[in-house]
Amino acid sequence: MKALVWIRRLVAVVVLVVFAVSFLQAVPKEGWLFGVERVQFVPALLSAVQGSTWGWVALASLLVLTLLLGRVYCSWLCPLGMMQDVLHRLRHPRPQARRGKGVRYTPNHPVIRAVVAVLVFGSVPVLGSLLLTWLDPYSISARLMAGVVNPAVAWAAGVAGVDCQPAEWLRYTPWLLVLLLAGVTLPLVMALLRGRLYCNTLCPVGAVLGGIARFAPLTPQIDPGRCGRCSSCLRECKAHAIDLRTRRVDTSRCVGCYNCLSVCDRGAVSLRWRGFPGGRREDAAAVAESPVAGAHEGGNPARTVAQPPAAEVVEASAGEVVKASAGGAAVDTGRRAFLGWGVAGLASALLPEVQPEPSADVATAGTNVGPAAIPPGAGSLEQLLDTCTGCGLCISACPTHVLRPSYTVLGWRGLMKPYLDYTAGYCDPSCNRCSQVCPTGALTPLSLSEKKHTQIALVRYLQGHCRLWTEHAECARCAEVCPTGAIEAVEARHPVVLPNQCVGCKAKRCYNACPTGSISFAVREDTGRRLAVINYETCVGCGYCAEACTRHHGIDIRPVNVLKFTPERCNGCGACEHVCPASPKALQVQPRVRHLRLE
Repeated sequence: MKALVWIRRLVAVVVLVVFAVSFLQAVPKEGWLFGVERVQFVPALLSAVQGSTWGWVALASLLVLTLLLGRVYCSWLCPLGMMQDVLHRLRHPRPQARRGKGVRYTPNHPVIRAVVAVLVFGSVPVLGSLLLTWLDPYSISARLMAGVVNPAVAWAAGVAGVDCQPAEWLRYTPWLLVLLLAGVTLPLVMALLRGRLYCNTLCPVGAVLGGIARFAPLTPQIDPGRCGRCSSCLRECKAHAIDLRTRRVDTSRCVGCYNCLSVCDRGAVSLRWRGFPGGRREDAAAVAESPVAGAHEGGNPARTVAQPPAAEVVEASAGEVVKASAGGAAVDTGRRAFLGWGVAGLASALLPEVQPEPSADVATAGTNVGPAAIPPGAGSLEQLLDTCTGCGLCISACPTHVLRPSYTVLGWRGLMKPYLDYTAGYCDPSCNRCSQVCPTGALTPLSLSEKKHTQIALVRYLQGHCRLWTEHAECARCAEVCPTGAIEAVEARHPVVLPNQCVGCKAKRCYNACPTGSISFAVREDTGRRLAVINYETCVGCGYCAEACTRHHGIDIRPVNVLKFTPERCNGCGACEHVCPASPKALQVQPRVRHLRLE
């Protein structure tokens, strides 16, 4: 059985290394690298809800494995579980040397786990993925990688002179870092104190898988004929799930590490089918008939315990309340209640949410304006808030650093979830990494062509701030970077007031000729002269003002390059706003609440 333990350790190391590397910016983001994220329970569940075939396959595989072998996911595939094991091993490097100290069986608390499962999964239709964001083991470990490990590695690589993208510490504000570290510290501190305490109390994935693992036929079993109650298996059990009083393993909390199999010198603990000769039911019956059956904790001598009379309520080793009668079968109320709540929670999580039909207002933002632009592939802000767990994988994969974790921008439901900050960068039209790496289905994978035709925001052109009009500068940076041709530099008639010739005449011919009301009069402070002033925010360059000023020729028409903006072509990538040199920006992005399709 030691070979099985080493295989489990090797698989766990490979999974943890690949998981960590997928968050490093210095590593090319290939598709195979993100297979580990897609086989995590909560991402697979949310992806399946979105209709992903891969999500359904991953979720079904995890459930089948749990139904056959118990909670092997927790020790073989869960990154947070592996981190907890590492910390627990660092504190207790030689658990077999701790004879009689701190080794004991911990009673099960199914009600706590049932409440956690119902609150987390049952709240998805109402609160979206808010509780999942903070209690899902994958999301916790992913945020640690995205917010702490990734910037630390990038900073260390920069110090060592390695060519690497700079550390983006500012992606997480100080308050976000505090929240992130608090969320990660809780399970790790619990692991230092009591091993897999978090997994068997607050983890929603552990609660659901624990309920299914009760029926697993192939789990560690204790042979009462061989067991000498030496407590070696109990000392190795990270979940404190072995009860030596009844020589039973609580499969709802056993995380499938199989350490107990490798330390038993008598071969009393083995991996066997339950229900066959030597299985758990037979073991429990043998213990109940044994005259020396008793409690044993930490290597203390066994104490004899009198058999309880029939029709009494006894507490089983797994913490279930079982009422036995002489003429009837046992009724397991704890298991039945737990499974009922768990199924209800998962059912509510799988209920499809009715999304409003997107409007066709491409040319104007209208009421479809959100607090911030959300990544392409999200579809709508509501869908992002419902399915994103804020793991930060898309933020780590973004090459232009435009994706940032939200603190208050997306509201309290959007804490830690990504949005586009155009002051930090722009959404590269030749990149679709964020939608490709998302493991939860919050971002639907988009091809580059589909992304180009998806409007995530709409740019608003403020002509009065544009340097072409205000400073008559030769600037067309926005037109050069626009990937869809929504902004073009075209030649137009540009009226300019000549201060040496304009006298601010009382006839106001230019004022009366302007069809847009863009001309007014003001007195210059330096000379005290009254001059015409053109409001370039409303001026259309018609030239009527210059034609009307025939006496003094105080307004001249000059052919210059100006911007022509076509809203129907804008996909809201933000490149124009990012490169605009004007202050305030002449091009400002209006985020979409619901993404629209560009024809």
